[in-house]
Amino acid sequence: MFKKIIFTSIFILSVGLGYWFFTKKNLGPKLSNEEIIEIVKTLKFEWENAHLDKEGMCKKLSYVDDQYYQCFPEYMACLLEKKLVNVHINKKLVPITMKGSYRYHQMPSYRYYDYTVKAEGFSEDLKLSFVDSCQEVYVPQRYYPFLANKRDVTISWDNFNRNIFVDKYHVQNWEVLNWAKASKHKLAQQAAEKIKERNKYSYAYGLSIDEMEAYCSFQGKSILSARVFDAVSIHPEDLNDTTTKYLRAPFYPWERKNTKTLLNEIQRMKEFHIDEITKEERLKLCEKDYSSECLDQNYIQKDSRNVSWAGVYEVFGGPLEYLRNIIHPSENIKLASFYFSWHQKAHQTGMRGYWDGEGFGLNNIAFDPFTSREIGPEYKIAFRCMRTL
Repeated sequence: MFKKIIFTSIFILSVGLGYWFFTKKNLGPKLSNEEIIEIVKTLKFEWENAHLDKEGMCKKLSYVDDQYYQCFPEYMACLLEKKLVNVHINKKLVPITMKGSYRYHQMPSYRYYDYTVKAEGFSEDLKLSFVDSCQEVYVPQRYYPFLANKRDVTISWDNFNRNIFVDKYHVQNWEVLNWAKASKHKLAQQAAEKIKERNKYSYAYGLSIDEMEAYCSFQGKSILSARVFDAVSIHPEDLNDTTTKYLRAPFYPWERKNTKTLLNEIQRMKEFHIDEITKEERLKLCEKDYSSECLDQNYIQKDSRNVSWAGVYEVFGGPLEYLRNIIHPSENIKLASFYFSWHQKAHQTGMRGYWDGEGFGLNNIAFDPFTSREIGPEYKIAFRCMRTL
């Protein structure tokens, strides 16, 4: 005998679902409906916000922002295994524990994770599902610039009457490994084999274009296009006027006025030496644009200080990023990365290079007229996905 309740929450143009059911047993006291709902609400809040674990028992990674743990299945599993989630029942704090391991499910346009949990001392096993509601941002409907030929050409386009959703973050290795577990597709297994020895909590790189496309397709998406990348990374002239066709295309994602940025000051210098700015200025700029000047410190993933006007993270700095570009196929990688100095205009919006998709060496990538710093034998190229309704 079982009882089932649907628990739904609505997000901005996306839906997060959590449902639960429990099986009654003869041993131990039973939870009331109100107590079950309180457990569900408590776990759902922690799933979306990741506010617990101040002592770092589950937040163990030194190179990620705290929001890395939002909608992160292993973090939730760790909280439950270590009994860090407690709920008030009968005026007592009762720990919520997990039975077994979580399970990953992929639907046409969203993914969710199943957990079997139990309030300590009570008879019911609660089976909960949590949708990953933290993964995407909605691209507002308005006019946008699409840049080409090192910003010499600007194409105007709009997404009126179209709903576009973009992954906030680069695809992570653990996501690729989950894909390989859930799919028998040859490309999924190939991709997992490539990254199995790498840090699974870092961004995925070294995948072929076919493997990237297959991953995004499994998610019900496609690889992020260069046009939409420009839309989410180039600060609009007027955020409130969605009908304006005045598309000035500022150089940097976080500021409408170029002259207000330290990066613009650096790029206008005839030559640049790191001692020309203070240590504090360097560290602050590294948070927004992790360049070759930042290699002596951790690259923080999902950094809340490195976010575009549209809520997309790491559009500047870090690894190169592959972008689908059918309009200008010779411009398919974002250049603003740790391979280039701030002094180079590679660290400007719309600056792209070319990747032939055949390998990851110097002969496979073109980024004239810029000069890259050599970091390892191969270039690291990340990616992310998008979908359109």
